Amino acid sequence: LSGSLRLLSPLVVPLGCRSAMGLLPGFVRSIAQRAKVAVPFLSSRRRPPFEARVCDVSCDSNNAIVLGRRGLGIVVGRRGGGAEASADARAPLLDTFTYHRRLAETQVALVCFTAPGCGSCRAFSHVLPLLQRRADEKQRAGYALQLSVFEIDTGSNMGLANELEVVDLPALLLYINGEYHRPLQAAPEAESLYMAVVRGTTEPALEPP
Repeated sequence: LSGSLRLLSPLVVPLGCRSAMGLLPGFVRSIAQRAKVAVPFLSSRRRPPFEARVCDVSCDSNNAIVLGRRGLGIVVGRRGGGAEASADARAPLLDTFTYHRRLAETQVALVCFTAPGCGSCRAFSHVLPLLQRRADEKQRAGYALQLSVFEIDTGSNMGLANELEVVDLPALLLYINGEYHRPLQAAPEAESLYMAVVRGTTEPALEPP
């Protein structure tokens, strides 16, 4: 049976996913019958769950290579050698009560104001842990910049957002030695954000809001 089943792989490639799918059930049944091996799912009229997933390979938002339909697939590898942060990783969250105290403990800090219903904010939320990892790697390599990355939920901290005149989201604010330095603009990509922070530290400080 195992030797016969190996014949499946050359069939799928030249015929394409859809045509090969039409042949697979009968082909497997005939092999199983000749080998006298029971294949329970073939006796059911319901489409076998993995039949539609044979040729379905994708890469999810966390760069995991997935075999199968969305939500039902099996992770078979990771693009980029697993260097990306996990899907549920987040930067440390600040609030009105911890904001100034935590920033006072940092050398250079980047604060990102976000909101749950903001699509662009979700992109930044995903990349902030990657930025922190990138900054830590740079520091270990000998770079002097000691960057701390934080996120704050604007909706739960409207008083602080109003105090800092945060209007558009997501908003990036740069702090040096706990003091407001200037707002930043950059694409939601770790290296772009890191370089924006480096440039921001060399520019003059602006008046705090």
